[in-house]
Amino acid sequence: MGMAAVITILLIISCSAKIMDKGNGSYADDLNFENKYYINHSEFTITDTSKIKKIGSVEKSRRLGKGNGVFEIEGYSNHSFIAVKDIESFTGFSVYGEYKGGGRLISPPQDISYSRVNQIKIYKEMELINDIQGQDVQKFVSFFEQKGLPNEFRVDNPPQYHVIFLTDASIEYKYPISEKDGQYGMPMWESKLPKEIAEFFKPRQ
Repeated sequence: MGMAAVITILLIISCSAKIMDKGNGSYADDLNFENKYYINHSEFTITDTSKIKKIGSVEKSRRLGKGNGVFEIEGYSNHSFIAVKDIESFTGFSVYGEYKGGGRLISPPQDISYSRVNQIKIYKEMELINDIQGQDVQKFVSFFEQKGLPNEFRVDNPPQYHVIFLTDASIEYKYPISEKDGQYGMPMWESKLPKEIAEFFKPRQ
C-alpha cells in the first residue's frame, strides 16, 4: 500500500474518531482562528520549527483553551493548515486543518511516497528515542511496508510509540505504534510489523 492510500485511511480513522457535538455539528478538538473553523489532524505533526512562523493566537478552543500560539506553515500561506502550540503533544505542536462542514474530509496536505522519506524520528511517549538517518531510513521503511494482515495484533493499552516520517515537505506524517511482548504493530489495522523492526525501537545513545 502506498503512502497516499495509508494517509487517506488515517484521515478517515482520525476524523471519524473525533467526538461530534450533536448540538452544533462541531468537533471536540477544534479551534477558531481568523474567522475560520479548524479541527485537529492527529496524523500530522511539526518537528522542524524553521518551517513555521507565529501569526497569532487561538481565539477559541474547547481542548486547548484561548491564547495558544498559532503558526503559519511553510507552503500554506492560505492557512488551510496551521500549527498550534500544544503542551500535550510530544512534539510540542499539533496540526489543524480548516473545516468547512458538509461532512467532507480535508485532503492530505501533500501526496508523497515512501521513497521521499529522508529521516525518521521515533518517540516513546514524550521522549525522542531514535533519529534515523542515512541508509537506515529505507531499511526501516522496508520493514514498515511489510506489516501483516489486519486483526492479528490486538493491544488494550494506548500506543506507546509514535513514528514520524520526514520528507522535504513542511508537514510530517505520524504513525502510532504499539508493543506487546517484544512484538511491534500498528493499532489502526491491528497489524504486526516484522520482528526485525524491533532494533529501531531501542533507545540510541
